[in-house]
Amino acid sequence: MVQRLVIQQFHKCKISRMKKIKRVILISIPILAIIAAILISSRKNEVREPAVIKPFIPEPNIPNDLKGPVQIKSSVNPTEFNFPQEAPLLQQKNKPLLSEEEAINISKKFNFKSKPFIGEDALRGTAYIWSETTGSLNIYLKRGTVEYSLNGMPKIINKQLDDETKIQIAKDFVSNKLLTPTDNFEFVSLTYLKGSNKNSLEGLDVTNQKEATFTQINFSPKVSQYSILNFSGQETPIYVWLMSDGTVYKAHIQRLGEIAQTETKYPLKNYSDIISSLDKAIVVSFNNGNAYLPFVPTGFIKNIDVSEINLAYLLEKPDSELLQPVFLLKGKAVTTDNEKSTDVLLYLPAIKN
Repeated sequence: MVQRLVIQQFHKCKISRMKKIKRVILISIPILAIIAAILISSRKNEVREPAVIKPFIPEPNIPNDLKGPVQIKSSVNPTEFNFPQEAPLLQQKNKPLLSEEEAINISKKFNFKSKPFIGEDALRGTAYIWSETTGSLNIYLKRGTVEYSLNGMPKIINKQLDDETKIQIAKDFVSNKLLTPTDNFEFVSLTYLKGSNKNSLEGLDVTNQKEATFTQINFSPKVSQYSILNFSGQETPIYVWLMSDGTVYKAHIQRLGEIAQTETKYPLKNYSDIISSLDKAIVVSFNNGNAYLPFVPTGFIKNIDVSEINLAYLLEKPDSELLQPVFLLKGKAVTTDNEKSTDVLLYLPAIKN
């Protein structure tokens, strides 16, 4: 009898518990349905940004004139590598042309009295050339290039000019003689040069300020925080050679069209990417440009130690529509003739394709 009562009581409790569970389930179902509806509605209202597909950018066509492979290593500390993860391209929106009228006006600024010789250059187009006793002026209309130089070395007195004064002299010269407003360009760097005893194209070596025959002042168009360089790795679109008394020995200006940064930015190689791709770096200058790379014997450069990495934009040709960022690697090369290490510059494409 007692056992039957216990069993009946157990069944009653079980039935009561099942009723409670059913009640909870019945109440929970509409609540869960409401929550699900809210989540679905919120997802439908989300604004999804379309995926940005960046156009493929082929690597710049950097001439590799050095014969044979070269072993390259780096002594640059990772903490010294401080560049952005991405960068825009530079876009030249119009051609860097010079008109005949502009060429004549520039010649008048240099006090050339004679009429120019007009010829055709296979690469640079129509050339207006003035040559008198003291100096020469070449202007290439199609490329927008102006080149000036003295025809000899005048006797001068070393005035011990400081760098700031030299930079200002060069800036005024470019602005006044070459009709280029100072707001359009900015100072980049300077290099001290002296005569060399070695056989070379220019016969000049990099030296210190005290021993310098010339000071090369480099300027770049004011577009980006990074310089615009040509294939030599040493010359900017605008540079001036000053003698120690402030006389301009020669000058070069490459006019560029309107340049702006592209809206699209491209990922750049990081430190590890650069170190792992050093074998793809291309030597663009050896012995400060005094060695003609195609004439450097195969295997003459034993190895290169990169000690500095800079970011720049490469001007492949004056009318290039797009300028790509490249890493300019500076270092020392050890050669087979057991002389002291020699300055060397290399380019490495910066975009991580």
